[in-house]
Amino acid sequence: MKEEIAKFQWAIILALVGVILYFMAYRVYHNTAGRKRRCTEVVDGVVVHDPLGDGLGVQPFVEYFLDGQKKRISIFRRAFLDSMNDDARTNRDARKIVHELIETKYKAGAVLPVFINPKNREEAFLEKDFRQGGKGMTWWALAILGTAAVATALYTYFG
Repeated sequence: MKEEIAKFQWAIILALVGVILYFMAYRVYHNTAGRKRRCTEVVDGVVVHDPLGDGLGVQPFVEYFLDGQKKRISIFRRAFLDSMNDDARTNRDARKIVHELIETKYKAGAVLPVFINPKNREEAFLEKDFRQGGKGMTWWALAILGTAAVATALYTYFG
């Protein structure tokens, strides 16, 4: 009897882990690959730099016009992702590379494409935002792990 309860508890725990992994896979897909599929309209945006104050550098944004309104997207994340393609991995080097990218590739006045969802005009992103470049887990890896957890739960309980 105690063995059956222990099997049931482990099966429930593994099934919950699987469900959590499926939920995470859905969120990652929705925010990355799904966004690429949904956002098909392209408009040009212009890079602008806002000073951070106290001589700390600048915060880069892409400004674009959509339906007569000026909108903004931060490109700091994009510059950071680009810096991760370099060999430097220390925090000091990464910060230095990000600031060099901001001053060169993302200098004020540069034109970048902004991808917009025609059905939800508030959903917009820069191309680099959905790419993971092989770094970290993608949605499909989370889905595989979720399947493995649920299969193990079933095997633990019924096997």
